Amino acid sequence: MRRVSPQPPAAQDRPHETRVAGRSRPDAAERALVSLIAADRAARDAAGDPSAGTLPPGGGAGPGRGARAPAGPAARVPARLALAAAGRAAVDDDLLDGAELLTTVWARAFLLLPPDVLADPVRAHVERLTALLGGSPAPAARLRLGSLVGDGAAFAGALAVHLHRDAEARAWYTLARDAAREAGDAIAHACALEGLGAVASTASTAGQGGDARAARALAQEASAALPADAPGTIRAWIAFREAVEHAVAGDAMACHRSIDRAETALAGVRGTGSARRGFLSDEGRFRLCLQPEYSSAQRGWSLMQLSSPAAVPLLRRTARSADPALRGGAQADLAELCARRDDRDEAVAWAGAALGTAQELRYPYGVHVVRSIRRLMDGWDPLPALRDLDDRLAAA
Repeated sequence: MRRVSPQPPAAQDRPHETRVAGRSRPDAAERALVSLIAADRAARDAAGDPSAGTLPPGGGAGPGRGARAPAGPAARVPARLALAAAGRAAVDDDLLDGAELLTTVWARAFLLLPPDVLADPVRAHVERLTALLGGSPAPAARLRLGSLVGDGAAFAGALAVHLHRDAEARAWYTLARDAAREAGDAIAHACALEGLGAVASTASTAGQGGDARAARALAQEASAALPADAPGTIRAWIAFREAVEHAVAGDAMACHRSIDRAETALAGVRGTGSARRGFLSDEGRFRLCLQPEYSSAQRGWSLMQLSSPAAVPLLRRTARSADPALRGGAQADLAELCARRDDRDEAVAWAGAALGTAQELRYPYGVHVVRSIRRLMDGWDPLPALRDLDDRLAAA
């Protein structure tokens, strides 16, 4: 079997802001996350990682640079992984259990914390795992490490997408695909293919940029690679991705078949869904699938690509969602739909709403989507609402 030579994307300068804008979280949860970020940076300091930096003021709690890591299983994992990467600790089940736990802890914060807060610690975590995978662990440990790298690299890829760093996202998803394939983790492999397809898709950029043919092929490859007994949320996620790409290609029958398959998969999900842990689980990536508006949002997005009027009531319903990620996506979809119909007042109003939600989430990709939609409005009369949108985009 061909071995993977893990090569994570090169580190880039990233913000180290830990405050959460526009949302409230319980103090205990905030203290735990800030302390975990501090523990991660302390481990990088000890290993001589120049990207570690210092814990900025305003985080609320937790030790700063070089401070003693807080108690708790997850907080001890970064230092243990750093020791193992340096050959000073064994790569055993206990260490790998801890690595899975840490990925799961970060994954629970996905879509709750801004992507710039999570990007650095997740990147460092995956780099520690790839360093271990690049060594000579025992065969059983190597397989599990490959699965953990596949899961973690998919997490880093999703964060890079949210930060509008497409080249970095492709590199992470490529690592995820290769590591998962070697490890025999069919679910992580399929999810990495879906991620690569999402980066290539034109559906999220108002048709500007991307490669629609590659995106459709990757969505179909992901669907074919996914095991039939995969959790219902994951089967629904990938089927909806396939539906969108079929719709972009104008294949209405294939789009509706994929939508039906997705909704059938979701109908079988009960309670909290899958017991799978890590990012590619119902605690992380697929948590949105458990929201009541998720199916309406995805069906509406797919039908919008077909220019179907049935998309409008579905998207309007989702635009009232309590979940800001679903709400912001529907707002952007409605803005694009109205812009293509030359419904100017509605288009500008929805674009402004989508921009506000993206800024609330500190979500650069959401701002990028609004900029793409704004280009559909070129040539419109510069009414006050449109000038206001331009001013807000210029300041974003």
